[in-house]
Amino acid sequence: MDDYRDLGRMSAVEKVDLNTPHYYVPHHYVLKPTSTTTKLRVVFDASCKTTSQKSLNGILAVGPTLQNELYILLLRFRLFRYALTADIVKMYRQILVDADDRKFQRILWRSTPDDEVCTYQLNTVTYGMASAPYLAVQSFNYIADTYEASYPIGASVVKTSFYVDDLLCGADTLAEISRIKHEVTEVLRRGCFTLAK
Repeated sequence: MDDYRDLGRMSAVEKVDLNTPHYYVPHHYVLKPTSTTTKLRVVFDASCKTTSQKSLNGILAVGPTLQNELYILLLRFRLFRYALTADIVKMYRQILVDADDRKFQRILWRSTPDDEVCTYQLNTVTYGMASAPYLAVQSFNYIADTYEASYPIGASVVKTSFYVDDLLCGADTLAEISRIKHEVTEVLRRGCFTLAK
């Protein structure tokens, strides 16, 4: 949680206006004993109901499905001689939420039991929100459209070969797969997304 604050992914709310609608998003930690890089992961529960008996996920517009079905990606992936897979590092945390909408992503937090409980608002798209996948994919599509003239192959792959944050694509020659890797990396880099694996 300190990383969230220090990296600007959440910020303190100095004064809470009780007349303005807002939702507190419960969160907890999930231990990941099998992971070598992440020992602990924060999970936000936007489906938890508030005193109004409504949850943030219950009132969010989810948005349409923009990506291909997973089975289509897997079938197409198997058609090529060479495969390329990757995932986007901390995808949701790279996408800022409009400042006017951050009041709907509030949490209560204190670093130690002796600290005062403070109100924070999450500044980025948050895993666990019903609209998070749509917002992420729409961000990819925007970046791909913006850089399509410079990186036509990369833009096309970004729009057609991701399942949430996982890239599954291929080519029949090493030259083609190398160009795909370069162009996809460049398109995503311009949107501040980093590929791993």
